[in-house]
Amino acid sequence: MRMKRLALVPLLGSVLTLSACGGPATEEIEDYDQFMETINADDFTGFAMYIYSPDVDEAKDNVFQAFDETSATLTYTNGWEYDQETKDRANENSGKMDLIHPSDDVVYVENGEVLEEFEVDGDDIQREEYEGELQAFVEKYAE
Repeated sequence: MRMKRLALVPLLGSVLTLSACGGPATEEIEDYDQFMETINADDFTGFAMYIYSPDVDEAKDNVFQAFDETSATLTYTNGWEYDQETKDRANENSGKMDLIHPSDDVVYVENGEVLEEFEVDGDDIQREEYEGELQAFVEKYAE
C-alpha cells in the first residue's frame, strides 16, 4: 500500500503543476470574421493581434514567448495566411475607426476599448531589449 501512495505523489505533483499554469498563452482564431467579432465585442477584455506582414509572421514565436511567461492570453489571427479576398476585406476594415483592427500590433482591450498598443516590428522583435519591452507591456495588463 505504501508503494502505491508514493507512486501517486509524482502524478499528483504533475496535475497540480499543469493546473497552476492556467490556460494556453495564445489562442488562434483562424476565421477572420470570428476574430473581428470576438475582439470587437463590448465585453472583450484581453490582448489581441492581427498578423498582417510576412516579417511579423516570421517573428511571431518571439511575440508568443512574452505570453508564455505570463498568465495572459493573446487572441490572434494570421492574416498572412488568408486568401486574397479576405486580405482585401481586412485591409478595407483596417481604415474603419469604429473597429478594433490590430494590424501587426499587440493591443490591450478592456471592455471593448483599446487601452494601449504595442507595435510589433519584425526586425526589432529579434533584439533582446525589444523582447523585454514587450514582456513589460504584457505584464502590465496580465491578470
